[in-house]
Amino acid sequence: MLKNKKVREMLDKTGKTTLRELTKGNIEKAYRSVSKKYHPDKHLDPEENKRADEDFKELVNARWMLEKYLEDPKKLCDRLGIYID
Repeated sequence: MLKNKKVREMLDKTGKTTLRELTKGNIEKAYRSVSKKYHPDKHLDPEENKRADEDFKELVNARWMLEKYLEDPKKLCDRLGIYID
């Protein structure tokens, strides 16, 4: 079970149902697609911009987690306490 909403959103965007199916290319494609939604420059209202900035930082962190998962799945899953379905 994935607790991080941005990781789940990126995983959904790849069209893959599990982390085991991911590739670096899938992650990059999903990141580019989802980042357009959360990029702070897209939100001109100061309140929206602040929220978008926080969401974008979470998205960057989600990308990092997925890329680290590809490098060493067991270590990352143990560290984050996530279950791989």
